[in-house]
Amino acid sequence: MLTPPQHFILTPSIEYTQATANRLVYEGVVIVPGINLGEVTASTDDRSISSLVADVRYGITDRLEAEVRVPLMFSDDRATVLSQGPQGSATQSIYISGKGLGDINLGARYQINDGADDWPIFIGNVRTNIDTGIGPFDIKRNPAGIAESVALGSGFLGVQAGFSMLKITDPAVLYASLNYVYQVPKDINQTIGGVYVGNVDPSNSINATLGFGFAVNPDFSFSFGYAHSYVFPQLTYLGGTPQTTTSLEVGTLNFGMAYRVRQNMSLNANFQFGVTADAPNMYMIISLPTSY
Repeated sequence: MLTPPQHFILTPSIEYTQATANRLVYEGVVIVPGINLGEVTASTDDRSISSLVADVRYGITDRLEAEVRVPLMFSDDRATVLSQGPQGSATQSIYISGKGLGDINLGARYQINDGADDWPIFIGNVRTNIDTGIGPFDIKRNPAGIAESVALGSGFLGVQAGFSMLKITDPAVLYASLNYVYQVPKDINQTIGGVYVGNVDPSNSINATLGFGFAVNPDFSFSFGYAHSYVFPQLTYLGGTPQTTTSLEVGTLNFGMAYRVRQNMSLNANFQFGVTADAPNMYMIISLPTSY
């Protein structure tokens, strides 16, 4: 099920993510229902991220493969902030962009069994996210703490471990996976916008997927699936006081297509569409895996 021994698969890909977040904040007091004294701030954040990715998998044995993933990121953020208060209203538009190396990933997969006696095939995996990209605490900010450039990486070292399951029922393949992602805490020790940021314990998460792939003919196949992540709260010490974020539920519907161009090459297109409020609107991958 994995890369054959002493062979490797090179997968260049283009990835695109689009996400929008809307927020409404009221600061003040309510005199009576319908009469408020204070300020209302409404903001819309629109982020687009494009990536050129080189992914290489190498077969060490017939059941073990290693993987390296290197992304080059292009990101731009657009924000519009509308403030309404006793002194009138004001609108501010912010645009920042950046490009550079993202977080490099190193991983390995091991096929646990061979699927004999009609058993599903189980594959264990481990992956390390190296914080080579510019993180959210490394970007340039003005004296008020407002970002003047975009983060291209997570800013934290992360480790993922889990397993996936494949059940062949010709002409379809059922798949499922379960993974846990742990991110290593870090001491930031910076003053941002007048607030001292100390230790940050970033959000860990549990990720699960379920779906199937269907072969229409020897050259073309498609897949449907659902992926869900539960993101635990993040703990940050601001001015010596612990601040905890809320947890997130990130769910996406997944659709993919694959066409075999020639014996050792295929053209793949995969799409994810967010179905929960915390999920990105859309994520797309166009890739060209080629085996050698």
